Amino acid sequence: MTSLLAPELERYLTRRVTWIGGVTTLGLLALASLFAGLQSRTSYQSEVELASFGPGMIVLAVALTGAWSYFTAASAIGSEQSSGALGTWLTFNPRRWPVYGAKLVSVVVPAAILSGVTLVAAVGWSLLVSTSSHPTAVGWMLAAAVRGVLLVMSIAALGFVLALVTRSTLGALGVLVGWLVLFVLQLLFGSAAGGYWQWIGLEWAAGEFLLNSEWRTYGQLHSDPLAIGSAGLVWFTFIAVVVVVGGLLFARRDID
Repeated sequence: MTSLLAPELERYLTRRVTWIGGVTTLGLLALASLFAGLQSRTSYQSEVELASFGPGMIVLAVALTGAWSYFTAASAIGSEQSSGALGTWLTFNPRRWPVYGAKLVSVVVPAAILSGVTLVAAVGWSLLVSTSSHPTAVGWMLAAAVRGVLLVMSIAALGFVLALVTRSTLGALGVLVGWLVLFVLQLLFGSAAGGYWQWIGLEWAAGEFLLNSEWRTYGQLHSDPLAIGSAGLVWFTFIAVVVVVGGLLFARRDID
């Protein structure tokens, strides 16, 4: 698989969708972070707590890089299937599991790099904007940044496998839109029911894994390792099952 990884990475990184999307993502993150920082500094608050400002920057970085990772990963394998390039590639490398692994790694590694860069920038910007930062909040931010990288990597893998299984980029996007519809319905019905009904789904596990926190007095920010571990177990078990099922389907079905 090692010999296959270099050409797969080169193919993925030289796609216009990949690098243009990456530049756009960094630009949007910079603009949104600047706006949030200026708004916080010009508000009527006497100080800006890292415990209140920082988590929002983590969410922003993960959301933008996660969207980029999902779409570019789905687009990469989707275009290969629709153009017939995947079938041609398999005539030269008929061992499907190594090919599957190389293609999967080639979308996960760039996702880790871009999310790592953006999350480090988000932590640094949060520290710069905040006028007060308790050590517990700094520790929480650093740990959340690491968890954010893992989450974005899993999102890239999810987009890749869904596009592979549905045989198109639109298929992966359709699954995402369907999930968003369910999520909006949860928000609407949950609000109408006075908060008594909640959608217990994978988005809860991903959110809890990334953002589990408790804001205490004087800007302290703590997290529950057990809750984070439980949520991570649910989310990454789901991702592992999806990856394995995707590999089995790729290894057995006909590639046109």
